[in-house]
Amino acid sequence: MSAVEAMASASTQVEAGPQAAAAADDRYRRSTFQKMLHASFLTRTTGGWLTLQLTGVRDLPGASRTAAQREGSFSLKFTGAASKPLLQGTYTLSHVRLGRLDLLLVPMGRQGVRLAYEAVINQAPRQA
Repeated sequence: MSAVEAMASASTQVEAGPQAAAAADDRYRRSTFQKMLHASFLTRTTGGWLTLQLTGVRDLPGASRTAAQREGSFSLKFTGAASKPLLQGTYTLSHVRLGRLDLLLVPMGRQGVRLAYEAVINQAPRQA
């Protein structure tokens, strides 16, 4: 199986119950994406598969600085080929280790010869 096929077929199996739901939420944490910096993600477009590279994980402007709040409130920057531009919308991104993630991608213009996209994650901190 090629790397593209492996990423395209990646999925997360979420079992019923609060512990499984919490584990699925962990995929949308700042620390999870920080470990994936420069990793490739695949999404399907009308023209085929597009590879996006995670190029940044940043604080949201005006975001609280507590560790728990920063873990759930951040932005992701991706870049992709300029030959396959994406419109603003929700895309399912596949990653070998994270499985499938649904993110709203917003085009942010050119970054060199590539196109940049941003996704914002803004979750309330978990209550103990």
